[in-house]
Amino acid sequence: MELTVPRLVRQAFSQLNKNYHSNLSKAPVGLLEHHSRANSLHLPPELAWSAATEALPASHRSQLPAPTGWALWLENLPGTGWPIHALGEFPQRLVIDALLQAPWLPETVGAAGTSLPVVAGNAPAQRLLRGALLRQAGRLPEAAEQLAEPVPADWQACQINEQAALAWYQGDLPGAERLWLQAGPQAGALYNLGLVSQAKGDSTQARSFFAAAADAWPESSAWHHTALVCQLLA
Repeated sequence: MELTVPRLVRQAFSQLNKNYHSNLSKAPVGLLEHHSRANSLHLPPELAWSAATEALPASHRSQLPAPTGWALWLENLPGTGWPIHALGEFPQRLVIDALLQAPWLPETVGAAGTSLPVVAGNAPAQRLLRGALLRQAGRLPEAAEQLAEPVPADWQACQINEQAALAWYQGDLPGAERLWLQAGPQAGALYNLGLVSQAKGDSTQARSFFAAAADAWPESSAWHHTALVCQLLA
């Protein structure tokens, strides 16, 4: 069987989605709203939220519930090529057509015109998430304002990652690369540096970053499988 790009991508994510559904004894109301505009896997909002918050410090992930309007946000969020690892992003956002047309280029199109999910509070997690959603909406100056406020030491790596993600959306590859290098050898930063390297045409370096990221993520993470597929295709 020929391992085409679409087949590789679907193999990487379909089993995760099947496992998730098999563990649901009864789907809560509203849980299975389809994320049909961004992928063909009918992604439950809770599964998207789990992947979208992996960029948070591990000790804080369970403390940040999905904001009001998250499911509707998914319905209107455009698909993309390879997604960056940042707050609000999840591998299943990938669209095969976008991948084939411009797989490694920075994202520039956000969910313009869509009402942002309501993020209550002004703690670091809420500010960074609000900045991420503004970035996805294409409201980049407002996103920069949210990301500019000082954060405690244990949030600095996450803030740097979000600032790098904003630079990526702005098409500033050197700026994004500098910040992700500053973030240190974390799985997400390594994966994102792989995207930067591939966008620059350095496939060898990209494969090295993707391999390191895949090794750092557990197999239960959709990002682990994303990094493996990126490594194969770089």
